[in-house]
Amino acid sequence: MRVDLEGQVALVTGGTRGLGLATGLALGGSGAQVWLTHRWGSADEDAVRAKFAEAGAPQPKIVEADVAEPDDTRALLSMIRSEHERLDLLVANACVAAVGGSLRALRRRDLARCLRASAYSVVDYVTQCREQLGASPARIVAMSSDGVTNHHPRYDYVALAKAALESLVHEQAEQVGAVFILRTRQSTTGGFEEVFGAKALAQLERFARFAVAPDEVADVVLACASGLLDGLAGQPLQVDHGAAWLDNVLTAEGLA
Repeated sequence: MRVDLEGQVALVTGGTRGLGLATGLALGGSGAQVWLTHRWGSADEDAVRAKFAEAGAPQPKIVEADVAEPDDTRALLSMIRSEHERLDLLVANACVAAVGGSLRALRRRDLARCLRASAYSVVDYVTQCREQLGASPARIVAMSSDGVTNHHPRYDYVALAKAALESLVHEQAEQVGAVFILRTRQSTTGGFEEVFGAKALAQLERFARFAVAPDEVADVVLACASGLLDGLAGQPLQVDHGAAWLDNVLTAEGLA
């Protein structure tokens, strides 16, 4: 099914690799003007532009902007205002992939950094949209994970930040046309390996049927942007190839 986003403006934070890049390509391929952010020196912008060209998508606007820095956010929205005067879609994807260990090992400074970048940044973006563009984004998609409801080793910081992100996005719902929360699992991007390590990645090969490709997550974001899923706005959408239905020891043993 063809989704037409011609004329729409979309912002994907952390959009130059992994899920963010796949999402940006899907949105651009449907005609949207896509803005991508990344932290200083963390992306090969020429390579990203080449991927958009290969997809036949409009060239993206790529901006070095740290989501944890309000000044960067303010400057970014000023750029968007100067070119478009509105923002149709905000995809809150950027995440500090801090590696945890256990609740006892959590450090206040690292937790605060993760919460600031991965969760509270969405408040800054919506605030700046209202102040500079006169309105909130028409839609917000928050990239969460099943770590909010399930325990994963080494995932403490990210899980706490994702839970906070979901709460803060819900708080914006009254001022936004539609809010979506996507909980993904076993999406084997570079960020996944950074947190869980190569050994965990190898273990998951036993259950490869549940692996979710970045392009598949991007398709769900595209459906959210299209308006087709507005009836499901406000509730978490699980993207997991049905793993949630089979997530118990007895069933898992049968799949090993």
